[in-house]
Amino acid sequence: MKTVVFDFDGTLADTFDIAVDVYNKVAPFFRVKAISNRDRQLVKELSLEEFALSYGVSEYKFLPLVLVLRYLIRKEKKRRKIKIHDGLLPVIKKLSISGFKCGILTTNSRKFVNSVLKENGLSGEIFFVETNAFLKKKYKTLFKLKENYGDIVYVCDEGRDIVAAKKAGVVSIAVTWGFNSFSNLSRFSPDFIVSSPAELLNVLTDL
Repeated sequence: MKTVVFDFDGTLADTFDIAVDVYNKVAPFFRVKAISNRDRQLVKELSLEEFALSYGVSEYKFLPLVLVLRYLIRKEKKRRKIKIHDGLLPVIKKLSISGFKCGILTTNSRKFVNSVLKENGLSGEIFFVETNAFLKKKYKTLFKLKENYGDIVYVCDEGRDIVAAKKAGVVSIAVTWGFNSFSNLSRFSPDFIVSSPAELLNVLTDL
C-alpha cells in the first residue's frame, strides 16, 4: 500500500491569507509592493521568481524578507486557529481506514503541526510528521522518505514542490486550493492535478 505524503501549508492547512497578511505588514519596511485585495488570487498565478520581479523583491532583499516572514508567520499561526481545508478530513480518514500511511512533510515544527492536527481531529490518522529544515533541499527529504517507506505519493500545492518530487523520482499530485493556481501548477507538469478533495481521493485509490 502506498504512503501519501502531504505538504502542510496550503495543501492541508488553509494558511494562504495568513501569509499574505503578514507579507503586507512588512512590505513597507522592505520597500516592496504590497498585495492588494484584488490581487490576492492573481498572485497564485506567479512563480516565486515572477512574484519577486512583479513586487520589487530584489535579490538582496529576498533572503532577509523570507526570514522575517517565516518568523512572523510562525507567530501569527500560533495566534490564529489553523483549519484543515474543507473536505480533507474525511478523505484522510478514508485513506487511513483503507490502509494508506499518511504523513506530512513541512518546514513547520513537529510540535506545531501535531497541535493543529489535534485541534482538527486528525492526530490518529497521520503516521508521521517529517520536518524539513529551511533552505534544505526538499527533494533530498522526499528521497529519504522514499527509501524509508517505499512507494510514496507527494500531495502538494506549489511548482517548486513538483520540481522536488521529479528530482526525487516521486509521483506528485498538485492541488489547486493552495498557494498556486491550476494554470501555474500546469507549467511544472505534475503527474496529476486535482481541484477537490473528492478528486484527490479518487486519484489516490486508482493509483
